[in-house]
Order: sequence, then C-alpha cells, then structure tokens
Amino acid sequence: MGIDNPKHLPDAIDFSINDINHVRPHNAIGGLIPIEALRRIIINTEERQQQLQKARAERLEHNRKNICEKCH
Repeated sequence: MGIDNPKHLPDAIDFSINDINHVRPHNAIGGLIPIEALRRIIINTEERQQQLQKARAERLEHNRKNICEKCH
C-alpha cells in the first residue's frame, strides 16, 4: 500500500480488514465474501461476476493513482 507514514497505518489496516471480510470473494469458500459465508447467504453468480469486474477496475485505478515515487 506504500505506507510511508506510521500515522497512516491504522487506516490502511482498517481498509484491508474491511476489504478482506466484506468486499473480496474467496475461492476457498466457493467465491463467497467471508461475511456471506458466515451468514450462509446464497449469491447470484451473474451479479457476482459484475461485482468482481467492478472491484478489479477500482483496484487498478487506485493502484495507478498511488504509484510510489521511488518506483515511478
């Protein structure tokens, strides 16, 4: 995440925990988001594919905007 200031670490951790538990599907649990697996929610696979495409596009855009100055 390119955290260069320790003050930003708590926000980065909060973001990552939310992303892993409430946003990103996991293949190990059948493509469910962990909160869905916990609550035994049945998903619409077509809708999930659209969500995955949107999430990927958002991550790519975020990464493009946050390139490390040392790496650029």
